[in-house]
Amino acid sequence: MTHTSSRTPWRASITRVAAIALAAAALTTAAACGGGKDSTTGPVQDVAGMYTLQRIEGAAVPTQVYRGQYYHVDDGRMYQDFRATITDGWLELDDSGAYFSVLNYRVLKDGIEENGELDALGTYEVKGDQLILTNENGEDQSIGKIQNGSVTLYTNVVAPQGKEKPYVYTK
Repeated sequence: MTHTSSRTPWRASITRVAAIALAAAALTTAAACGGGKDSTTGPVQDVAGMYTLQRIEGAAVPTQVYRGQYYHVDDGRMYQDFRATITDGWLELDDSGAYFSVLNYRVLKDGIEENGELDALGTYEVKGDQLILTNENGEDQSIGKIQNGSVTLYTNVVAPQGKEKPYVYTK
């Protein structure tokens, strides 16, 4: 599930969620020290609240994020026509520095439809306009941007075949 990029990604994979085609999202590695508050000098940004997924790579949700061949490890087979659509999602940042996120999806695997969700939880810290998410496993870190009631996270839910796309959430 590790992915390298010139940007710091919000990591997720579409390869596991129980017995379906999507993977448990691995969002985020640094402990939240600021309790959700800005830990730099200057005005404190109040970021706590519920953010709803609005756009992926500029397109309103629901939107297809991948279509093509895909080898599904859990299913042990190659799909010739694998289509993944994110139908909606949200990100909650609480006052104590914890986060919880959900991405709901629909996937077609050679014409067979499956639905489910990717979810993740952990802690967050804000440094200026950076939102640093640390997954509960303590190993996955993601740095996004938070500004004017909007959060942008870079996500690839069909690693390794897919590509990172900006997912924009608003309060």
